[in-house]
Amino acid sequence: VWLDKRFLTHPRLERKLKQVAEQGGQIRAFQSLPDTFSMGTTRFELIYPRIKHGLGEGHSTNQRSLVFRIEEGRNSLLLTGDLDAAMEKRILKSLKPTQLLKVAHHGSITSSSAPFLDKVQPCLAVVSAGQSGQELFPHASVVRRFEDRQVAFFQTSLSGALRFRAQPGGWLVESSLGLSESLQCESRDSKG
Repeated sequence: VWLDKRFLTHPRLERKLKQVAEQGGQIRAFQSLPDTFSMGTTRFELIYPRIKHGLGEGHSTNQRSLVFRIEEGRNSLLLTGDLDAAMEKRILKSLKPTQLLKVAHHGSITSSSAPFLDKVQPCLAVVSAGQSGQELFPHASVVRRFEDRQVAFFQTSLSGALRFRAQPGGWLVESSLGLSESLQCESRDSKG
């Protein structure tokens, strides 16, 4: 389990972290991990929050969301937690073009700024939001930003649980509702 250093001793997480340890799992402070590392052929780039960001940056738990990029062969994805536009701006220089984007904060109006999307250049994106929040998430202006960039946009509130499988030249998207779609997506690896 990777966790922001600030939350390693959080009282609300104490029971859950104890269960992880009892089951033989490891709990690591995100900031203590190297900036990049590989597991087999999969490369991880840890972007935020890092030691260089200090403990004072990001006052809310959303602003301290773990942001990391995963690259396997020619496929790449960026996980953004609940990051907001202020933190997107802070990490902009650390970002690289990436094929698949997990849209931050359920597609809230506070995230997925135009400069962020222009830097990441995703060809597909997914929003995780329940049906009860359909009227709030994703926000129409966020959806429009993805549409304007012709990014294939998936929502769990409409498609149910989604699975993304990397494949040569793109991604296979499978829905728990029985739908599947194969999408071509040019490589957006660390070389740009």
